[in-house]
Amino acid sequence: MNDLEPVKSSHLSAVGYNAKTKMLQIRFKGNDALYEYSGVPSDLATGLMSAESTGKYFNTHIRPKYKGVRHLS
Repeated sequence: MNDLEPVKSSHLSAVGYNAKTKMLQIRFKGNDALYEYSGVPSDLATGLMSAESTGKYFNTHIRPKYKGVRHLS
């Protein structure tokens, strides 16, 4: 998995993506859990990382379509 990159967001703290496995990782602010979303196309991951509002993009394009699996750090 790629290293997580910090993002400017009031809800997300960091995002990572592996294009080979189509695995998106998101760390949310307020807890130490890491969430993994499988099967996410690279264009959605790129859109998330470059979005003006990463939280809004996540809630619109990723959360309703992909199930996150929580992993405790």
